[in-house]
Amino acid sequence: MQIPAQLDIQKDLDTERICIGHGLLELSLLWIHMLISLTKNKNNSFFQGTAASAAWEKEFQDYGLNSINMDVALFNSGVGHATQMIWANTNLIGCGVKNCGRDSTMMNMNKISVVCQYKKPGNVMGQPIYQKGETCSSCPASSKCDASSGLCVS
Repeated sequence: MQIPAQLDIQKDLDTERICIGHGLLELSLLWIHMLISLTKNKNNSFFQGTAASAAWEKEFQDYGLNSINMDVALFNSGVGHATQMIWANTNLIGCGVKNCGRDSTMMNMNKISVVCQYKKPGNVMGQPIYQKGETCSSCPASSKCDASSGLCVS
């Protein structure tokens, strides 16, 4: 994916892997800067980003999904990252991945921070995560069904 020249991510923010979603990139990178100190080591960011999304998805395996309607009990059950990833109304994501260096509390393994911002945001109390129905049965007119993923794509 080509990063727009005006962002100059590599020079300004030392971030290796970014998924761009209209303004969410900048917000995610701001969080990265606020949450961690900058380092120059940029190894395995893509793998670590994949591992982060797999860990978030694993929340369903660990805690289950008891309802498709978001409420405090469901959110507090430990599935908040996973439900955001499958939130039906979300159509853009911006993620920043940063290698924070070795962490002595983790057997000197590299500590990786992954921050994602979503638009339209999910985990809205009282709202459904998705609508039950046939795959892609409610795709907006401006999108089409991607058969391999079962998702509506623009």
